[in-house]
Amino acid sequence: MEKKDDFARVNFGTCHSHDGGRLVQFSPSGRLLASAGGFDFKCVVWDVETQAIQLSDNKSAKNCWFTALAFGPHDQHICSTTKENTISIRDLRDRSAASSAIRSGHSSKINSLKMSDDEQKIMSASEDRQIKLWDLRNLSEPVERVRVDHPVRQIAFGSKTLAIALEWNPAATELGVSEFRALSSDSKKTRCRIATGLHTTLQLSPSTELVAVASPLYQLRLYNTRRIRERLICCCAPEHSSRIVGAQFAAQEKCLITGSYDRSIRVWDIATGKPTRQVTNLEDVVMSLSTIPNSPGIKAAAILANGRVCMFG
Repeated sequence: MEKKDDFARVNFGTCHSHDGGRLVQFSPSGRLLASAGGFDFKCVVWDVETQAIQLSDNKSAKNCWFTALAFGPHDQHICSTTKENTISIRDLRDRSAASSAIRSGHSSKINSLKMSDDEQKIMSASEDRQIKLWDLRNLSEPVERVRVDHPVRQIAFGSKTLAIALEWNPAATELGVSEFRALSSDSKKTRCRIATGLHTTLQLSPSTELVAVASPLYQLRLYNTRRIRERLICCCAPEHSSRIVGAQFAAQEKCLITGSYDRSIRVWDIATGKPTRQVTNLEDVVMSLSTIPNSPGIKAAAILANGRVCMFG
């Protein structure tokens, strides 16, 4: 029996918030939400409680699409990057201040940005097989580089580790094969590897202990990075009927929330691998999804292909 929709929904802005949808990202506290358009080439920061616009950034240089968004851990900064690989940093404490820009020198698309706990350093990860660490007090050159053997999909910080998801494409299709690695922060030696197989979406949990992978057949798999053997801990039945474009951890990593081209969002219980909640028949496909992973409750934000930014919880 098909489950009834059981998410309350809040729309941000009037009509469509953007001309086309690209990215959406909660701040760590859940107080702010950033969205990036597909064809208006701008980034907007919203107050989650009031749905009021806190910051509307000018169109990105050369009208390039945004490829990554990231808040600082204390909601003091927001970072973004576009297809031209320039990283922009805005201080949210002073909205009148001009943004700082890093000419990253990456030769391919930047897929992931992360800020340090003190919001003084930023890390960029790219398809050019490089991870760079930048000090905001001196943006001329990166203070550290890590070179890897495949394009980097995502980076995450854990306790004394830097977790990275690498992707390569042996069949020259849109599907990727990924390898997850957890690197020791002091030696940069690989602590573990997980070959995930073909996938369309891959997501690291904030603790870096879990990896969620969506297969081309709309199936979800969960891996535990701390186990030496039997790292596959959960294989969820395919409930989506089209490509999964977002898989985000929620409720202190007890749940996983997915969005899809089938115009639905679903919540999964990690312990059982079963879907527990859903919203279906959205007015357009889901382009990007974000959650507040360390919050005890379940709340998700999505941006749809038509530019609508909405929140579910």
